[in-house]
Amino acid sequence: MAVALSGLVLAAGCSPSKFRYVAHADTETYLKVPRTWKSFDGELLVQAEAAAVELAGEDAPSFVDQAFQGQVQWRIAFDGDPRPEPLHAVSYAEAPVVEVRVRELTDDERDRVNIASLRNMFFPYDQLKAQYDEERASSPLGPNPPITESFRPLADEPIQQGEGARGSRLRFELRQKGQFYVVDQTTLLDAGSDRVHVLLIRAGEREFILQRKLLDEIASSFTVKQKG
Repeated sequence: MAVALSGLVLAAGCSPSKFRYVAHADTETYLKVPRTWKSFDGELLVQAEAAAVELAGEDAPSFVDQAFQGQVQWRIAFDGDPRPEPLHAVSYAEAPVVEVRVRELTDDERDRVNIASLRNMFFPYDQLKAQYDEERASSPLGPNPPITESFRPLADEPIQQGEGARGSRLRFELRQKGQFYVVDQTTLLDAGSDRVHVLLIRAGEREFILQRKLLDEIASSFTVKQKG
């Protein structure tokens, strides 16, 4: 089964577009990304993660779930930085990064998987949200959250793509080394509960606000086609 870039299909419209349309036929996964953003395949991303761990004083990226690596069928990232590089694509950085991962589930996982488990695959979102709500409930009312917070929920939306894939889209902020980064995470389970499809969009808070319309268009394009 092809899972490398040879399985990547690029389709152009009849008129010039700022987007390129990306599809992975083996996993029925589709999205669009800005045409000028550089792509990095899964092998380069794994190498970059290993390099990040080796850098002096540099921790492994906290959003990398090692358990996800076992049955990965497709992984690719698109870097919106003017000077793109694989290391940037696996780190918290100001410029936006779009990453896709598709993982095949084992028989045991198919029996146990649910939408709640997908929500927390990369980040303990529900735990962080519960802590946030508890802290807010015990704090005086005010127009803005305290600046010391390290997590802020922004949006939580269920997704049902026709009779096919289902899941959720979460948007939240995380503070890393004194700066907030926004994560826009879409997790989908295909109609047969065979695969998990993940879209992770990350950017610094300022860049996310400036490019919100573009990033939302990318997230909205993420689709898992139902097999006929």
